[in-house]
Amino acid sequence: MPIVPLTIEGDELKGVWPEVKETTEGGKTVQVAETEIGGVTYSSQWFQYCGVQTYPGVRPGEEQDNFLRASSGDTYGWMSDIDAGNKLTVDMFDDYEEWGNGIGKSGLGKPAMATWRSEGVSPQSTMPVQVLRSTKIEELAEENEFMAAATEDGFMAWLDKCTHFCCVPGFKAYEGSAKFGGEDRVYCQCHQSVYSPFSPVEKSFVALPRPEE
Repeated sequence: MPIVPLTIEGDELKGVWPEVKETTEGGKTVQVAETEIGGVTYSSQWFQYCGVQTYPGVRPGEEQDNFLRASSGDTYGWMSDIDAGNKLTVDMFDDYEEWGNGIGKSGLGKPAMATWRSEGVSPQSTMPVQVLRSTKIEELAEENEFMAAATEDGFMAWLDKCTHFCCVPGFKAYEGSAKFGGEDRVYCQCHQSVYSPFSPVEKSFVALPRPEE
């Protein structure tokens, strides 16, 4: 699942959107969102799969404030007192070094379910994102140029759409995930897909081919 580079603005978590530029393709001037982060070309194409390519938030020039906001639902009990749509803040994750919810090991990090670039759009076009703060991410940032640039203070985020079948998985979210080795990873209960947030891989899942000139 594609990483959403993030930064911290004040005390609030904010996703980074690529720089919007104009280019000519097939004789037409179009907007593209692309920039370099940590030696990697970061593009809006990262999010063009599972139908997300049709969401307003993926349009290069879509006006959004990019803050990561709490989503609705009860996946994590600690989020029950946070209204959906509220910006996620650093202090919400203060106990990330010891947090646990009875699934797998405690102390691997504290997750949250969020939305991104989805203010004012229909629920069907909301971009689901998972946020995680972990000491393991801090360690990755020390070893990897891209992770150093795409994360901050142990926070990372990714588009929460399973590349296997487009479901919405979760890190340490679902009971029964241990049966499939997913209790300490990102586990999709629809088809038992398992992902490790601590082993980033450079790979794109672009859904549609470029139009012919």
